[in-house]
Amino acid sequence: MQSLLLTEGTYPYVRGGVSTWCHTFISGLSEVQFTVYALVGNPSSDVEYVLPPNVVRTIAMPLWGHERLDEYSGGDLQSEGRRDVRALRQEFVPLFSTFLDEISRGMESAQPQRLVDAIGQLYLYFRRHDYDWTMRREEVWNVTLAQFRSRDWHDMFMSALEAI
Repeated sequence: MQSLLLTEGTYPYVRGGVSTWCHTFISGLSEVQFTVYALVGNPSSDVEYVLPPNVVRTIAMPLWGHERLDEYSGGDLQSEGRRDVRALRQEFVPLFSTFLDEISRGMESAQPQRLVDAIGQLYLYFRRHDYDWTMRREEVWNVTLAQFRSRDWHDMFMSALEAI
């Protein structure tokens, strides 16, 4: 059997507490093959545990420190790297606007299926197009500003930190 263990700021990059529990859990289930998907704060984090043989793969997803999409997973998220202004304007900008609209609505008025569809389409877009180039374009900045300016932030439950 194969299983995915998702960790955040813990195993196998931080010692103690939850990390110790994760290590004991995995070690005790030797018949299960684990992939450990770890959200880490630092892209240069070192593994702090000797991983049991049933950990077949670790994937570290740094939250800060990288600029290129393929750096996040050792190449698992490869892109064709296209840089197409027309596709950016006709495909990406409307999708990104929908994505921003849904995440800024709040739980009371969000449309989860619309958000899921947008995320899926953004994923497919980035399989074909250059992430870094896309996210640095003026069009993306403009749609982001327009989307956030269209909301009355004083009435929202989202803090400035969450918006960032």
